[in-house]
Amino acid sequence: STGLQGIISSRTLALCRDLRQKYGVKVVLVSGARTSTLLTRLAFLPKADAYASEGGGRIFYPVDLNSMEGDGYNGFVVHPVKYDGASDDDGDGQKNNDLTPFGLREDMTWRTKMEETDAAGKDGYRGMDNEIRGISDDKKEAVVPVPEREGKLWEFAQTLLDRGFVIDSKGYSACFRVNRKHQTNGRITNEDFDSLSKMDLPIGLASSTNLGCVDFYPEDSGKKNW
Repeated sequence: STGLQGIISSRTLALCRDLRQKYGVKVVLVSGARTSTLLTRLAFLPKADAYASEGGGRIFYPVDLNSMEGDGYNGFVVHPVKYDGASDDDGDGQKNNDLTPFGLREDMTWRTKMEETDAAGKDGYRGMDNEIRGISDDKKEAVVPVPEREGKLWEFAQTLLDRGFVIDSKGYSACFRVNRKHQTNGRITNEDFDSLSKMDLPIGLASSTNLGCVDFYPEDSGKKNW
């Protein structure tokens, strides 16, 4: 939704692979992107030990589809795209897991913390797990509109809506974004938008600015905490 494209080099992908496979270093990718966007990008990103979307609001771990954990798995599957320097074999006759498809498992302990009413609440997650969990069309949950969501984060979002701000909640469960470019209804001035990054937030919430946008989320989340 920012209208921007990202670039990552094959060299970066290879270095991340070597950190994990040769040196045993844990690699964690933390992105401010909405979860739905991260899912579409995972095939092009380094294989990691954990992935965080929404600035840390949601955490996922890779699932080995050939392991016990992967038995009966029917959720979202990432198919890594081959890059220059990648190999289907690690040199010891073993399949290179850098290119092996994998699933995703969410950290439910962390999610439970984000679902507290003093944080994001549970309603933002409803309808957001259809793709991750591989839910069939006839059983998909509907997304809860922001005015109907309970939780401190969404109560604050409603106060911004009442003031005339246009907010971006599409694909977000524990975060929302206010984009300067979206404030086209004539009700919000540049001064109004600039004040967002300086305002006193409700206890338990935090914000950060990125690419001309202001993101709001529970204070335990956010890239600065990682």
